[in-house]
Amino acid sequence: TQTLLAPFKATEVGWDIAHDLTDNDGWEMIPAGALSTDCPFAYTVGDAAFFLRVKFTIADASGSEMLAIGFRKQAAFGTTIADPPTLGDYTDYATIGLRGTANPNTIKIASEVNNSGESLTDTTQTWADAATKTLTVKVSAAGVVTYEIDTGAGGAAPTVTAALTLDDDDVMIPFIRHVFGTTSPGSILIKEFECGL
Repeated sequence: TQTLLAPFKATEVGWDIAHDLTDNDGWEMIPAGALSTDCPFAYTVGDAAFFLRVKFTIADASGSEMLAIGFRKQAAFGTTIADPPTLGDYTDYATIGLRGTANPNTIKIASEVNNSGESLTDTTQTWADAATKTLTVKVSAAGVVTYEIDTGAGGAAPTVTAALTLDDDDVMIPFIRHVFGTTSPGSILIKEFECGL
């Protein structure tokens, strides 16, 4: 419903990543160079702890059938289009974010190790229209993954969480994946993005 093929600076604070708002269209973002072996954003499990934290504001949360942030094993971009959307092209990942078309939308944890099949955990927390939330995925030096949802008063573990340990020596990269639902989500703003050790 709009011809936007790249993110742009919004009139309010943030980077609008809404793109074309077409049902089942999607995109994935990774830091530049994250697919190369010497990228500073490619983290080896077992070397040191690392994290990804992203703050979003979504005009209509039910229009984001998938909005996930987290880490996936270093590999070429997935190309499979599924409805409902999945992360089936990847063998190892840990994400938190929206999954579904409810209003308010549901925040879920999605994870997989060694191509074992996706584990999807409903945090029982939701995201309402026009709300701003910060999502965080942390990986310890031992590969233990934890998640946080920030609703404005500081990050806290989800009400319901999921246990996951990534394999030593796997190289993981941060990513954001979005797939549109039938409802147009309007603007989707990234207000903060932080990733590091």
